[in-house]
Amino acid sequence: MADLSEIIGSIRNARLARDVRGAIADGFEELRKLEEKLRSHWNGKTWYAYGTSLTDIDGVGQYCKTVRDLSGLHLMSKGTSGGGICSNTLIKDAVMNIIDGKLTADLITLEVGANDTSAILGTIYDTGDSTFCGALNQCIRYLQENTNAQIVVISSTNSRYKADDKTSEFTPEQKFGTDNHTKFDQWKAIKEVCAINSVPYIPMGEEAGLGYARMISSDKYNIDNIHHTALGGKNLGEFVWSRLKNIPLWESSSSTILKIVTQPQDVTAKSGDSVSYTVVAEGESLTYQWQVSSNNGAKWGNTSLTGNNTATLTVSPVGTVLNGRLYRCVITDKIGNTIITNPAKLTVTEYRRADMETKVINVSIG
Repeated sequence: MADLSEIIGSIRNARLARDVRGAIADGFEELRKLEEKLRSHWNGKTWYAYGTSLTDIDGVGQYCKTVRDLSGLHLMSKGTSGGGICSNTLIKDAVMNIIDGKLTADLITLEVGANDTSAILGTIYDTGDSTFCGALNQCIRYLQENTNAQIVVISSTNSRYKADDKTSEFTPEQKFGTDNHTKFDQWKAIKEVCAINSVPYIPMGEEAGLGYARMISSDKYNIDNIHHTALGGKNLGEFVWSRLKNIPLWESSSSTILKIVTQPQDVTAKSGDSVSYTVVAEGESLTYQWQVSSNNGAKWGNTSLTGNNTATLTVSPVGTVLNGRLYRCVITDKIGNTIITNPAKLTVTEYRRADMETKVINVSIG
């Protein structure tokens, strides 16, 4: 029977093995996240984050820190403590101006809802100042009209109780404003306003997992009635990133239309010469494939001559057997559009003078 020291040693070894396995697993997870960041289309892009104090990383905001670290985005934190878009206009005023550098942004997020619970919701088609939906429509449309960024709206998380009264819990059925809307009604309105404006929406408030029961049961995730601990912010940030990473960049410049600027030209050459055919085309990420026809264009096939996959095809040396050959180029852009050049003819005449002199000498000697 094992003595006490052996039992203690076994326990220590088991704990050590478990700790090592855990450290290895954590290491692999960190490597996975790093690889995802390096591969992300958001890595290195500029992000302007507007919203309440939940977004303000210079204050108590937490979730943006996690999103920043996971994405590689350059974060410009524009969260405003106590800010709203309708109950007050601190966020709206920050959004609806272009003097803060947002014209250079690749991504603009707008976190809303937390400080506008008392505002009348209105209808999703409102565009005036007196309703929450009207103010949200104004913010979204201003950003779409005046920036080249991808616009994403994020819903605020709920409060767990009144700011000045912990005994007054905000249960899911809690009513707000003179129109007696619930927090769920507000989230639904945000989602629908985004839909009519064709703007991506991230439902952090209603889907990230920080629900009423979890908030009320402990202080692990909130430092007060609404603001998050680092752990709460990490969970929320992980959720936001899980949605954001699949939202594409907004392309603001129109693609160059595929077109041929200069057609390849007919060439006349003597046998033994080297000739080239060149095409000049416009488009994005162009690929080239030269083709040849030996029956006046009835049938075409890809050629393997020098430069067959470039803008210039070289035929060297030419021989009389190539007389009458037609050459053309098939050009394809990055999205698969294809255009074909006009055929260019190769006419081969007599041998070059040096070749003829060589033949005469050979005949004389013979």
